[in-house]
Amino acid sequence: MLVLVQAQQSSLTEARHLTATLRDRGVEVERTNRLLEDKLLQIEEQRDVIRKLSTPVLQVWEKVVVLPLIGALNQQRAEQMMVVALEAVDQGHARDVILDVTGVADFDSNIASHLLRTAGALRQLGAHCIIVGVSPALALTLVRADISLQGIKTFATLKAGLRFALTSTATRV
Repeated sequence: MLVLVQAQQSSLTEARHLTATLRDRGVEVERTNRLLEDKLLQIEEQRDVIRKLSTPVLQVWEKVVVLPLIGALNQQRAEQMMVVALEAVDQGHARDVILDVTGVADFDSNIASHLLRTAGALRQLGAHCIIVGVSPALALTLVRADISLQGIKTFATLKAGLRFALTSTATRV
């Protein structure tokens, strides 16, 4: 009988120890979850900053903005570019939006399609889209893909595009 009581006390002590261990682990798990949630929030905030920085809007003149595009232009960045350009027009900052594709890494028909959609959306708001940084390789890509930028002013350099925008802005005033 004494052995049975000692075994029960040992089991009870072990159960209390396991309960305390589980409680401590539960506290650790909760603390770890809070840390992970904080890290996820921080990552989301950083993604938002990166998104905003990936499509800057440079006000270069009254009613003239430039969106320099650098690196890879995927579906998400193309949509962000369109939203930013439309917001600039909607907020009254621009009537001429210059999309500078000089720094776009790989230009293909999908990117050209995004640019056409952006230009069309800008036209719907009464703004003009000017595409600058059109290289000979880009022109060749567009021709080979049978993509026409008809109705959109294009220039090889930002300087030429700005000159056109400033001249057309002056004549509209």
